[in-house]
Amino acid sequence: MEKIKICLLIPSLTSGGAERVMATLANNFANNPGIEVHLILYMKNEVFYNIDPKISIHYPGFNYKNYPFFIYIFLLFGFIRKTLKKIRPASFLSFGGKYNSFVLLASEGLEMKRFISDRSRPSISYGKLTDLLNRFMYRRATGIIAQTDMAKKVLKERTGHSNIKVIPNPVREIPKGIQETENIILNVGRFIKSKNQELLLEYFAEIDPENWRLVFIGDGPLLEKTQEKARTLGINVKTEFLGVVDNVDTYYQKSKIFAFTSISEGFPNALAEAMCAGCACISFDCEAGPGDLITNNKSGFLVPINDNRSFVNLVKELIDSPTQIDKFSKEAVKLNSLLNSHKISKKYLSFISDEKSSV
Repeated sequence: MEKIKICLLIPSLTSGGAERVMATLANNFANNPGIEVHLILYMKNEVFYNIDPKISIHYPGFNYKNYPFFIYIFLLFGFIRKTLKKIRPASFLSFGGKYNSFVLLASEGLEMKRFISDRSRPSISYGKLTDLLNRFMYRRATGIIAQTDMAKKVLKERTGHSNIKVIPNPVREIPKGIQETENIILNVGRFIKSKNQELLLEYFAEIDPENWRLVFIGDGPLLEKTQEKARTLGINVKTEFLGVVDNVDTYYQKSKIFAFTSISEGFPNALAEAMCAGCACISFDCEAGPGDLITNNKSGFLVPINDNRSFVNLVKELIDSPTQIDKFSKEAVKLNSLLNSHKISKKYLSFISDEKSSV
């Protein structure tokens, strides 16, 4: 029996949330004996995630760093179109609001189903030209995958597309109870303005809990500034900055509290992972995602944006109440069954390979 060809497109597979989801989907699709998986990457960077050897990876024969932007875009357009024509997939799935319209343009007139998914917060602007192009070109897609209900609503308003499906991100299984839990407040994410890690330092300094550590995992442009903030607040002895680590699951398993101060998300992968690992989680109820994951006061705490006093008080409540931590932990791990990577991958595959979808 001839295999169904599926093509997945993303700029790179370096460390990141969208990249992790794409790698997970690719590997799960590849385990289906009836599917042939192809990955098209736009940059030949290091592949951070393990990729099944059955998957064919296609790179451009040029380095984007060697060309002015518009020449690179012209070359990339040709590479994507030529590669899609060569593979001739039944359908493709493109990730990324900066590139989705570009991929749709490059695939115009080709006989294949065309699916796209934005991975940033619903209200983000990619610039006037890209925003305008997205409004028009997204209508040309066979279907759109949204990560949250809010994202679907925004996409519907902007594009009028009738085939938008909400599929949350897959989360790998992170067993609970493998590690002895410790008095750790954990935060995982890139050090960028929207993640707001400096605010978490201020909360921790105000509470100043005995025998507790604040642990950060991730890197990014604001890492050094955040480290300096910890020194300024006098809590650098109680604070650890671990950078990007291979064993992040170990920290999810042994941390009692996961504190998420992000003020905007596409889908909060780190929060979902922490819940699946059994952390007691507290998060701002930001756009978008935490409200899709946490049932307030049942599986975690949801705090209104900028309500700093409530955030501090609720973190202190968790620190002082092992019973509350245990309650949230037991409820949070139930998310595993909903976000199981195999289940979510099947939903993706069903949507992008549905024979009822029109080209």
